[in-house]
Amino acid sequence: MVWTLLADGLVAALLIAAIVVGIRLDRRLDVLRSGRAEMAALIKALNAACERADLSVAQLRAAVKEGEDTLNQPLGSARALRDELSIMIESGDRLASRLEQAASNTRVLTPRTGVRTEAARETVTTGEAPLLKALKGLR
Repeated sequence: MVWTLLADGLVAALLIAAIVVGIRLDRRLDVLRSGRAEMAALIKALNAACERADLSVAQLRAAVKEGEDTLNQPLGSARALRDELSIMIESGDRLASRLEQAASNTRVLTPRTGVRTEAARETVTTGEAPLLKALKGLR
């Protein structure tokens, strides 16, 4: 009888320990369940924030594209003007070189007075006439 009493006491102690562990486990599961509901709410908020971010990125891309289109138009005009100006500068440089060369070829000065002779004046006038016409044509 002593053995049965000890065995019954041991089983009772184990049952009490199992009940205590069960109660503690139930409390932890309750905390986990409440945390699960909070986690679901957090995930929903995160999804909403991601959708807003996607919408904002799409709007930002559209704004960048619009700005790019707006800036490309004046840039194209500026590049065309730059090219036209560089051509005009090259033409002006060539014309200035030709004028300088023509002026140095047609200038005839008398050695003592430094004044042009009448023949030299006519040569200068005749030599400069095509250049003056070219300059007037560029206007």
